[in-house]
Amino acid sequence: FPFKLTAQTPGGGTFSLDGHAGPVDSADASLTLFSAKLDAQRVDLASIGLVDPSSGLAGTLDFNGDVSSDGQQMRSNGTATTEKIRLVAGGSPSSVPVNLDYQTAYDMKREAGSLTQGNVHIGKALAHLAGTYDASGPSTTVQMRLTGQSMPVPDLEGVLPAAGITLPRGASLTSGTLDLDLALSGPLDALVITGPVNLSNGRLTGFSLQSKLGALSSFVGLGSGGSDTVIQTLSSNLRVDPTGTRADNLNLVVQSLGAITGNGFISPDGKLDCSMLAKLTASGGAMGAVSSALSSLTGGGKSQGGGIPFKIQGTTSDPVFVPNVGAIARGVLGGSQGSGSTSGSGGFLGGLLGKKKLP
Repeated sequence: FPFKLTAQTPGGGTFSLDGHAGPVDSADASLTLFSAKLDAQRVDLASIGLVDPSSGLAGTLDFNGDVSSDGQQMRSNGTATTEKIRLVAGGSPSSVPVNLDYQTAYDMKREAGSLTQGNVHIGKALAHLAGTYDASGPSTTVQMRLTGQSMPVPDLEGVLPAAGITLPRGASLTSGTLDLDLALSGPLDALVITGPVNLSNGRLTGFSLQSKLGALSSFVGLGSGGSDTVIQTLSSNLRVDPTGTRADNLNLVVQSLGAITGNGFISPDGKLDCSMLAKLTASGGAMGAVSSALSSLTGGGKSQGGGIPFKIQGTTSDPVFVPNVGAIARGVLGGSQGSGSTSGSGGFLGGLLGKKKLP
């Protein structure tokens, strides 16, 4: 028999199902065979009861596709488009739409299924999502993997706030490509995302990391730099969960500046807590003497590897770079004990640590 179902969803959305069903399963009507066209418009994700509102997941969903059941498995394929998606508590709505072309099969008795195709489109960037999901418990859980290769970074910028990542005030990503291989696991309202990411040949326009480093870069003769930051590579192992975002084994190589390594944490409200080590590059004949002095004053290649330890605090929109006084002091003491001399350390500490925070 033919059927048509229409409904309104919380938040002002609409839902319609139009198709054929039967014969009705006399033991369990939910196992009745059917095939239908499904259309949903402006469905409010935060108000339909699929996830805990405190998880932060929000946005609107448009959906168009086919759905059918043979009484055992329900299959569906189609296209979903989200607007103003937000993925974590403390995040901001995405300024760009996220589209998903998908195919899925769902075992109706087990209340579990698999996503066999999930092409995620954000502008010209394409990522692939696949794995399994289980709706038998109080909250739907997933075990999935999201992969992407050579995705244009400018297309992704608008969705970063949805994950709680905000660029420094006035900055924008104008070039670069991103590779990622992320595992997604756990309930949708407490999702854990882990895996490596790598940014290549990027440009952060309107933000000069060199000038933010202040006295650190001036000490080795780098000056204040231009108005942009040219990123050769930026790689890290990420972990994103309800407590925030952790970046381990972070390695940043900036053109004409050098390498910065370390570990960092971003809280759900965007606060930064990063411990870093800068191995700055300078040009000119004085570089050899400067490198030698830095190596001595920071404990040689043993504790600090000849770099300058510092912290990044503040927020993602307004980062503050602060010398790690404790680590530098330990390096100086270690270097003086090893060499029997503290010559030059007063001038270094006076120039580097004279300010509580760098401009």
